[in-house]
Amino acid sequence: MGNNRSLLEWAAGLQKRSVFVAVLLLSAGALAPRAAAGPRSTAFAVASEPGSADAAFHRFVLRVCNRTPRMIWISLASRRTDAADVWLVSGWWKIDAHGCEELGRFARPTIYLHAENAEGRQWNGIDAKLCVQMNNFRYAYRPVHACEGVLRGFYEKTIDGSWSSFEWRVAE
Repeated sequence: MGNNRSLLEWAAGLQKRSVFVAVLLLSAGALAPRAAAGPRSTAFAVASEPGSADAAFHRFVLRVCNRTPRMIWISLASRRTDAADVWLVSGWWKIDAHGCEELGRFARPTIYLHAENAEGRQWNGIDAKLCVQMNNFRYAYRPVHACEGVLRGFYEKTIDGSWSSFEWRVAE
């Protein structure tokens, strides 16, 4: 995840927009299935490789490429590989302007994605509403808690079983 200086710069940008550091919890039903809908302001593309040994383990590599002239931060929600009913929500990965980062291996078939920059631009969806903190965070989804943090929209992406990787290209 990003370094402290970058997080402070990002948090300063958020403070300008009157966003406060929040306690992270999820609202009930945040990951409930929604009608299939594309992201409201997300530009993305898929890059995949046909099956591999990784596909046998039901995992894929997530890579995010920032095609914008500004640094962005990524948060995501993914299933735990050892518990199909447990979701982990985490952030923030820093992606430099015009840079790419491999964020890790995640359980398929579904992942939820959100990106934003210090100027307030968000690349999000309407598939899930999740709480985030303004500092690095990682927590297990608990549907019984109300959101006391900053609620953000996330885009849902289903990863085909034959893909060993997925690349999300965030563009202007």
